[in-house]
Amino acid sequence: MWPRQIVLLHIRKIPVIRATVLMAALGFCLGNGIAVSAAEVTTLCRYLDPASGRPVLGAVLAEDHILPLQGTYSQFYGGQLSPHLESLPAFFSDGGKTGRALANQLAEEARQAGLPLVRPEEVRLLTPLDPVKLIAGSIFEGHAARAREAWARDLFPFQWAVAKMIGGGPFAPPKEHYQDVTYYQGNHLGWFPHLAEIQLPKGWESVDFEVEIAMLVVPDNGSHSIGGYFLFNDITHRKTQRLEIDKVKHGFSVSKHLNAAGWKFVLAEYVDFSKITAKASIIRADGEKQLLCTGQTGDALFSPTAVLTSIAARDGGLCSGEVITTGTLTGCCGLEILGAAEADLLHPGDTIRFESDLFGTLENRIAPRGDQPK
Repeated sequence: MWPRQIVLLHIRKIPVIRATVLMAALGFCLGNGIAVSAAEVTTLCRYLDPASGRPVLGAVLAEDHILPLQGTYSQFYGGQLSPHLESLPAFFSDGGKTGRALANQLAEEARQAGLPLVRPEEVRLLTPLDPVKLIAGSIFEGHAARAREAWARDLFPFQWAVAKMIGGGPFAPPKEHYQDVTYYQGNHLGWFPHLAEIQLPKGWESVDFEVEIAMLVVPDNGSHSIGGYFLFNDITHRKTQRLEIDKVKHGFSVSKHLNAAGWKFVLAEYVDFSKITAKASIIRADGEKQLLCTGQTGDALFSPTAVLTSIAARDGGLCSGEVITTGTLTGCCGLEILGAAEADLLHPGDTIRFESDLFGTLENRIAPRGDQPK
């Protein structure tokens, strides 16, 4: 068996080489127990390459420096391109085995060669992918109970008041909420990336936020698994949602067709879903900043794997490139903080910022009134 250094040296002497030959060489080395000397790549991102104007996949390294994976591969290996580094779905085309090996190898080679890295503020950060489907779930018990109480107070104030007088009320989710994952079909086309301005539809004067964690469905040995996680904002117009709940009774659709997705995608093996925390702050147009909430995932009713199983059984299976959101972290939306009537707390000119030690920052400003569609 050739040592790793000899394999790489041999490859680099060949100016043009098939990607499949390189994959075989790397698989031979890494698959036979040779340890990667650099820290493993845990986080990926997608950004707009300034030179080509095309979305590219990057590895997020220390201090949020970004290594362009395809560009680095091409530089090291005679101008060749790897199909596994074209996008996040391509990265997981074989379950992520080759993509992970390549990302780790390229990060180490770039470190040894002293290649310059990209700073996130130097490029336009994008959503991790353009999903083929969006499933919006709700698995956090506290949010389900508190949201039900908020709507009960708004829609049935007399009954709500009586229930509070006698020591509580029927605000806990129904038994069905505990038996299977509650979800609806979301809008996978209405995504805003980190730092993008959100244009509100005509007639929407303000909106609410929801701090959520999203996960990506990827292929896994003939089945599906979770490839990784990222921050997600399920932007909601509560005034429209009130009509959908009280009058139309047709489920959520119009009130929840805008979303924002964080730029950092953390690979699943580096995430303990039961210990995720995130907070949300609002920055008013005049610069005033207010912490709105801090949420965590400890009260989830279902594990991520159980979410996949439940949705697959009732939604005609799963598909690679599908994104499933796990619902609002308890206490992390205007509906719970202020009640239904005042929940739409984000006005034009305001900025909503999510922060997480694991997933970084997701920040978006509501476009000022002069920039809103007429």
